[in-house]
Amino acid sequence: MLSTPSLIALASKITKRLILVGDFQQLSPISLVKSKILTDSVFELSDINIRHTDHPAMYQLLNQRRSNKEIVDLFNDTFYKGKLVSKIEGSSKIIGEAPYAGRAVVLRNISNGAVKFTKGGTRQNKKFAESIIDLLDDFYDNDPDGSFTIGVITPYKGEVALLRALKMERKYPESFDSRIKIGTIHTFQGSECDVIIFDMVDCAQLESGKASRIGRLYAGKEGERLLNVALSRAKHKLIVVCDQNYIKNIPGNTVTDRTRRVFRDLSRYSV
Repeated sequence: MLSTPSLIALASKITKRLILVGDFQQLSPISLVKSKILTDSVFELSDINIRHTDHPAMYQLLNQRRSNKEIVDLFNDTFYKGKLVSKIEGSSKIIGEAPYAGRAVVLRNISNGAVKFTKGGTRQNKKFAESIIDLLDDFYDNDPDGSFTIGVITPYKGEVALLRALKMERKYPESFDSRIKIGTIHTFQGSECDVIIFDMVDCAQLESGKASRIGRLYAGKEGERLLNVALSRAKHKLIVVCDQNYIKNIPGNTVTDRTRRVFRDLSRYSV
């Protein structure tokens, strides 16, 4: 997420060599000013991207040592041309336990959700959030004294606030509560958890009953990167909470073909 001006300032102090370590398929710098020099990835500036992986200045690190292979397969072909090699061998105890025992990837289908716009212009989906709290209850009931970490991620700050408020009402003991981290996908870049619950928020309708358009955070190339980061935070179990029919048939043309392809692949894991 290094910005171009920061890179220029850094480069001005270097006399011999500059090595950048990062992933051109993950999130770009954040800027309130919508200028390409502020929002474009420094990799894009250097013409290093998935279309130019033979760039002479690039060396790819292809061993993926974080995630279960089934999770890696969700984003490998679409975002890395199938070049990643999962180095996690065997199956974790977490996969074998409830909820969804034996499943590394799950799509939790919520068909009656509705999007609400907050005063700050962000989005919430109460049905999705309540379903996630039910999942946390399941994890607690099944293994209250475990040590595995649970990350709950979503694109929207409004949903983060709602999820945190609902979790506080549960009054989990500190030993379990401290293992749960709730935040936006942007705040999770570079992080990982044993279990990731991805709350998409967007669905087919608004609380008013009108049809809902998918949020701009999912649009274009940056939407691809957002999705890639969301799916690649999980080590052992990934649960995506969404409206299955909606992600299979997202209206409009704001999301890219690659994003649609990943959503269609996710639909195969519906329960």
